[in-house]
Amino acid sequence: MTTGLDVTPHGYPGAAIPSSLTTTIGPSDTTIQLNSLSGWTEVTTGQPLGSSAAYILAIDYGLSNEEKVLVPAYQTGTVLNDVVRGYDNTLPTTHNAVAVVAPVWSASDAAASNAAVQSISNLGGRGTNPTPTDIEVGGAGTGQPGTSSFAAAADHSHPISTDTINGAINSFTVQGLQQKPYAWANNASDTTPTVVSPVYPTGGYAAGTCASVTGVTGYTMYLVTITCNLFNQGTSTENPWIGYGFAAGGTFQDQVEVTGIPFGHGLSMTAQFIYSGTPTDISSFYVLVAKNSGSASLEIYGSSISVVGLS
Repeated sequence: MTTGLDVTPHGYPGAAIPSSLTTTIGPSDTTIQLNSLSGWTEVTTGQPLGSSAAYILAIDYGLSNEEKVLVPAYQTGTVLNDVVRGYDNTLPTTHNAVAVVAPVWSASDAAASNAAVQSISNLGGRGTNPTPTDIEVGGAGTGQPGTSSFAAAADHSHPISTDTINGAINSFTVQGLQQKPYAWANNASDTTPTVVSPVYPTGGYAAGTCASVTGVTGYTMYLVTITCNLFNQGTSTENPWIGYGFAAGGTFQDQVEVTGIPFGHGLSMTAQFIYSGTPTDISSFYVLVAKNSGSASLEIYGSSISVVGLS
């Protein structure tokens, strides 16, 4: 006879038809043989009963000499070995051939389920809650920093000063970028538009100069952002070039063509460039603009340039 709480997961069929013994078994027999197992399928897996978990049978089901037995897992046939007799506080006894055998739910299962529900209820604020205590890691703690044997107390804290926090923020770096000051300037002038006369890319051109920024040093890679307003005062479509360089009225370091500004129309635009290297004059960046032909009259105003040192 087995006693105690059994929390081992068991398998259960939902529509099993009772079977029967093929031969008589005595109180000490641990091998039993059954007839057909119609409907003996686990409800959770859809596999034959016993495929993944042990299960419980009642022999001489419903009679005064009913005995419950535990069938170990991974036995799905009609011959069952190593059967635990006298399960669930029942007594091992003799059962004749053709005794009715049926899969059942046991009192042990019910007790285990109740215990689990009670444990969950305690955690969730229902039932009797345990008294909160310190979590002891090992031995008696002294309560001093660095020597306590408790994981944490209710008033445990790690004060961090403002200077420490500010220092951590100021020393923060992003992989691939250096934490350095960056310079930028907006030298836009909406009151004095510039009429562009040079033509690019004809030989010997000198680009018109607009906004500029100085004092940018200490980097080898820069993000250059240019904004401006363009207006075509001529009589034909204009495709101007806009970019930047390192000298006023000098050659483009990098540029982009703005296509299709009809005559009598304007355009507001933004262009970005990445410069990597050592320019002739690293401290100055200039907005440069040029026409693509000499037939139109192009005006630029409100230009600005932003230069950010990346690394």
